[in-house]
Amino acid sequence: MRVTVHSQAIIESGAVVADALVSIVGTHSQRAAVLAERFGGVLRLEFDDIPWPAPWRGGPHNELYVGPAEGQVMEAITFSRRFPGHLAIHCLQGKSRSAGIALAILAAYHQDAGRAIADLLDAAPRCHPNPGIVRHAEKLLGLDLEGPLSDASENYRWWRGQWRAEGWR
Repeated sequence: MRVTVHSQAIIESGAVVADALVSIVGTHSQRAAVLAERFGGVLRLEFDDIPWPAPWRGGPHNELYVGPAEGQVMEAITFSRRFPGHLAIHCLQGKSRSAGIALAILAAYHQDAGRAIADLLDAAPRCHPNPGIVRHAEKLLGLDLEGPLSDASENYRWWRGQWRAEGWR
C-alpha cells in the first residue's frame, strides 16, 4: 500500500493521481473541489484540527470546533482496505489531520508502529499527526504509536506540547 499526504490546494489542482482519496475538511471549511471520477473512491470526512472529539469554542470568533471521532478513524481504515494501491489523503495544509489518518491507515496495514511511522515520515517528513487521531488509532489497533512517533518526530513532539499547553491530555 502506498499512502501520500497532500494539502487541499494540491488535490484541487489535479496534480495527484491515486486509486482513492480521503478528503478531510474542517467544520467551517468548504468541501474540497474534488472530481470524484478522478479517483476509484472518495471518502469525505469533516472535523477540525483539534485533538479532542468534544466540541470546543475558540479562535478569533469564538467558533465551535469539533475534533476527530474514533468512528471517523475507523471509517478511514475500513475505506483504505478497499483500495490497496495508492491512497491519497488531504486536509487543508497536508500536515496534521491527513498525516494522522495516514498513520492510522499505515499502522492498520502493517500492524507495526515502527514501520508505519517510518513510511509516514518518508512520505511527509514535516508532518505532525493530529494527536487525537493518534490516540484513536492506538485504541482501535492496540498499538503504541505515540511513544515511537514522539521519538521519531520533533514536529510531533512540539505540536503535542502546544496542545497540552491548551489543556489536552
